[in-house]
Amino acid sequence: MKLKIKEVLLLAVLFVLFSAFILFITLPKFLLLDRVLMEKGIYLMAQGVEEGLFHVKLSKVQVYDKSSKLAEFDSAEFSIKPFYLSLRGTCQGGSLETRLFLNKKIEIEGKNFGCLR
Repeated sequence: MKLKIKEVLLLAVLFVLFSAFILFITLPKFLLLDRVLMEKGIYLMAQGVEEGLFHVKLSKVQVYDKSSKLAEFDSAEFSIKPFYLSLRGTCQGGSLETRLFLNKKIEIEGKNFGCLR
């Protein structure tokens, strides 16, 4: 029984998509995030890490550059939302939320934010 080229191509595409989905689910997202930030000269230290399908939650987070501490958060969450990436950090009763959209537009919203050093 011969498979048509379209059927073989469809099976191949479905296999690649399924494999990519499984890889995304099982991949340690915090390690990828940490590596990308390290390449930019930003270093994260977190006491706790919780990973979900589309987010990474960090607790007791300290953010450093090469020479000094930049910020300290009680909690921080990096998440992938439709059409943008989101970073939400809280500390000392305040919060900061940053959204990076696909068109490279950035929105920042803060309330009583005092985490910067």
